[in-house]
Amino acid sequence: MTPAPRYHFLDGLRGIAMLVGIFFHAAMSFMDYSGWWAQDVRADPASFGVMVDLVHASRMPLFFMVSGFFTAMMWKRRGVREVVKQRLLRIGVPLVVGTILMVPIMSELDEWSAAVKEERAAEETLQSGQGELENEEQVATSEEEVSWYWKGVFTPVFYHLWFLYYLLWLLAIFVPVAWLWQKTGKTMPDFLVKSPWCLIALAPLTFWAQLGMPFSYGPGTALGVLPWGPKLGYYAIFFFFGALAFGRGWWEEKAGTRWWLWFLAALPLFIVTRAWIYTNDHYYAQMGVSLLTWLLLIGLFGFFRRYLNGGHPVVRYLSDASYWLYLGHFPLIVALQILMQDWEISAWLKFSIIAFGVTGFLLVIYEYGVRYTWVGALLNGRKNRLPSPSSGQRPTLS
Repeated sequence: MTPAPRYHFLDGLRGIAMLVGIFFHAAMSFMDYSGWWAQDVRADPASFGVMVDLVHASRMPLFFMVSGFFTAMMWKRRGVREVVKQRLLRIGVPLVVGTILMVPIMSELDEWSAAVKEERAAEETLQSGQGELENEEQVATSEEEVSWYWKGVFTPVFYHLWFLYYLLWLLAIFVPVAWLWQKTGKTMPDFLVKSPWCLIALAPLTFWAQLGMPFSYGPGTALGVLPWGPKLGYYAIFFFFGALAFGRGWWEEKAGTRWWLWFLAALPLFIVTRAWIYTNDHYYAQMGVSLLTWLLLIGLFGFFRRYLNGGHPVVRYLSDASYWLYLGHFPLIVALQILMQDWEISAWLKFSIIAFGVTGFLLVIYEYGVRYTWVGALLNGRKNRLPSPSSGQRPTLS
């Protein structure tokens, strides 16, 4: 029996979407964003904003599209029962365990962050010689003014694990839809799934979902226990398109062949849409970002298939490790940002220390405490450690 092909470039795409998330979060303290846990004294929104916006417009849409592809692959090869079982183990268990651990940790970081901000405010007041300028009635939002639904959507619970929660919602939608689709025997015409024709439908659909998330360059953020309709609909577009792409030789063999043309087309659109979003032309910015995201995704498909589809061991290793790295990075990133935010050194040096330091630390833990344990088996499937040459055993590939 011929073994099923392994999509190395899609493994790489899924892994890079996770790894880039670490650098994305590491950059947030340099964006001078008051809603983040730390605001660095060397904040540089102009330069860091380019990276943050580019990553935000493509990272999670890419992840959900690849997730839809692999979900459809498992469904067609193993059936719906195995899909549900595997997803509950690899998504549901880390979500529940991670949330239980994350909530008290983030609560402590909230208190630390608030204490640092109060200390900063007190120092600034002493230096300026001014008293309290803010009116509490103006800055405080009455509890009665916020409905229970919006509290459930936006009150942080899942933090960076929100994507697992939304994947479970999409799985719950996928199962009955796939069953009905199979019963009816319907098929999607190939030309609607191929680029560039697919953009005729995908760009307007994405824009429609994006309109429900105003004032956001790309998808909005909601970390609560209630799913946010526009956000769920937005990622459903990428997830279900990824599912439709499975089994189409075009997406697996030809999509983004001229990847550099897709990136060239995305570049001016990225520049223009960023200018629009920062001059309050949100409607046109969101329209452009909806198209920009798909241009980047198709270009990334082509680039990774061209250069990273040979199963390179380093890429394979980082792809396997990326899930663990993403699950564990967030509180470490935030803690270092709070600790280092007043250091008078280069912003990019601090960013590098935070991002690479956390990644390296978690990689060591992955290699010696996760990869070959039941935790690693839960996250990525069981791996067998290669025996040393002196053992006399025949090496087996993990």
